[in-house]
Amino acid sequence: MKKFLLATSAIVCLVAAAPAGAADIPVKAPVFRPPPPACAQFGGFWLGLNGGWVGYDYTWNDQNAWTNEADGDGALPKEVTARNNGGAGGIGVGYNWQSNCTVFGIEVDYA
Repeated sequence: MKKFLLATSAIVCLVAAAPAGAADIPVKAPVFRPPPPACAQFGGFWLGLNGGWVGYDYTWNDQNAWTNEADGDGALPKEVTARNNGGAGGIGVGYNWQSNCTVFGIEVDYA
């Protein structure tokens, strides 16, 4: 009975170990290369316009009495206020070229 049990155990071990031989296949697995990053395409000529509304409010106060020293009769103002607003705009034109995800280019603009 011992021989039968030993023979059965040996057969079960051999059958269970048989699939392990598949790891010795001489064909190598392909090397994993990640896909290139997804980049937007910005190459070529372009033309752009911009516009908006601008304004300023500027006040200058003569805290050091410079106007008194420059003008002996006191005709120069002690405070100057300037206010203005209006539209602003501009145009731009250029050319871009791209290498992978890096964009290079030149442009000319006027505002």
